[in-house]
Amino acid sequence: MKKMLMTLIVLSIATSVYAETTYTEQFVNKWTSPVVQKEKDFRAQQAAAVKSQQAQQDRLESMRKAQQNKFDALKREQELKASAYKKSQEQNQKDFEAAKKARQDTLNQTKKDVKSLLTF
Repeated sequence: MKKMLMTLIVLSIATSVYAETTYTEQFVNKWTSPVVQKEKDFRAQQAAAVKSQQAQQDRLESMRKAQQNKFDALKREQELKASAYKKSQEQNQKDFEAAKKARQDTLNQTKKDVKSLLTF
């Protein structure tokens, strides 16, 4: 009889403990689930913010590269114009020197002709 009574008491306690544990779990879940959901939402919001920031940074980087390419193209164009102008100036200088030499040669030839005519 003692054993049966002891078994009955143990089963009673076990049932009470199980019921209390279940109630406690439900109580804890009731109060912690909103907190867990808020934490999940916060992490998702952080991930979205990081993605958005990365996208913004990528857009800024592409804009910077486009601006740099435009600047480089303008610089190359300016250098080509400067090079063409310099070549043009050098060619004009050569033409001027050639014309000056031609005039000098013509003048020298005219002087020789005049001297030869005067010597006769």
